[in-house]
Amino acid sequence: MHKRYTKEQLTAVEAQRLAQEIAFGPVVFQVSRLMLKFGIFQLLADKRKGYTLQEISVQTGLTRYAAQVLLEASLTIGTILLEEDRYVLTKAGWFLLNDKMARVNMEFNHDVNYQGLFHLEEALLNGRPEGLKVFGEWPTIYEGLSQLPEQVQKSWFGFDHFYSDQSFGKALEIVFSHHPKRLLDIGGNTGRWATSKTAPICWIGTCPFPRVLTLYG
Repeated sequence: MHKRYTKEQLTAVEAQRLAQEIAFGPVVFQVSRLMLKFGIFQLLADKRKGYTLQEISVQTGLTRYAAQVLLEASLTIGTILLEEDRYVLTKAGWFLLNDKMARVNMEFNHDVNYQGLFHLEEALLNGRPEGLKVFGEWPTIYEGLSQLPEQVQKSWFGFDHFYSDQSFGKALEIVFSHHPKRLLDIGGNTGRWATSKTAPICWIGTCPFPRVLTLYG
């Protein structure tokens, strides 16, 4: 285990701050998501000197009150600053806007996980994915992929591909270093094992889950 997990890293004040961030985690998440969705982060990124509350309200089409709620919450989160009467973007806000990993993770957690996590306690106690009921009645998410709402599918595959794409090349090297004669890809996903041009001469079969087949015709 990495050493950072074997020794306390925070001061008491930092730990207290973290405790409050955890307590308000859902609020922090949703406010930041809406700052992205309503274009406020982008607005501030495009103008270094920032905008006033009234200007942001006009530019985004939000009521003054709605804009104020998001902006004041974002001040405490640390994604924006207030310089005189103008709101400006912080480094954290910039990364939420521009870092692909942050965007992929946020979309995945909101569209795929958020509602289901309300049932985490049931899932742990019952040994079943109880949160899946928000989308349908399946034993695992894979059986239901083809029936998920379009945006949920988009966020699922966006998350899946973002991380698997970065590790796929290394996984190929490891597996084919053993010179297998046959390889069976359970699940299949997008069939990248079978279509890999870097694979040596090897029989590769794909065994997708039945419902996943409908995603690819």
